Amino acid sequence: YGRATNTLRAPMASIDSTVDSPCTKVCTLHPRVPVCTGCGRNLSEIERWPALKREERIELMVVVRKRLEDLQASGWRTL
Repeated sequence: YGRATNTLRAPMASIDSTVDSPCTKVCTLHPRVPVCTGCGRNLSEIERWPALKREERIELMVVVRKRLEDLQASGWRTL
């Protein structure tokens, strides 16, 4: 991962440890809604995560939480 660490972490999370990746290691796209069933991000958001600034990551975390809440309220379950 580019540098030695005492814990195993996904490379994306180590870029800015103040806002860890929301990845839950589920990594499965919902068949009807184009978002990951684990973290709630779409493919573009997953791809852009490493380049996002801290503030952008925080904003995306708010969006993802709301997205997952809305999907769960509509009867869709996360895995």
